[in-house]
Amino acid sequence: MLDRSEMVARIKAVIDARMEGRGADAMALIAPDATYEIAADVTNLPGFPPGGLAKDAVGALIGLITYKGVTYEKPIVDGNRVAMVMHVDAEANGVAHPLRLCGLWEFDDAGRPTSLVEYADTAAMRDWLTP
Repeated sequence: MLDRSEMVARIKAVIDARMEGRGADAMALIAPDATYEIAADVTNLPGFPPGGLAKDAVGALIGLITYKGVTYEKPIVDGNRVAMVMHVDAEANGVAHPLRLCGLWEFDDAGRPTSLVEYADTAAMRDWLTP
């Protein structure tokens, strides 16, 4: 099992790959059967993937929202789980928007993320993402 700093470094590596539009590199860092879910009713978020396998969601998310910059708050770590709050300078449909996301990550014994559940201000995101 990874220690605290190694799990945080893995999360940041996944986010960096996502920010740079390198979906394949992001996927190489996580377990093949990793899952993704946004803790929201996705019918209120135009273009958002419904959740399921991360490999099916990553491309859709990269195509929908561009990350221009990310800063992190101090993570909360419990065993193989990490809660990571991020402040993202994001853009969608040519419109900039600041996002505050909380990701709940879970890791396997090999040190790969197996699950990500994201929390966001979905009301603000809905208004931003609706053309």
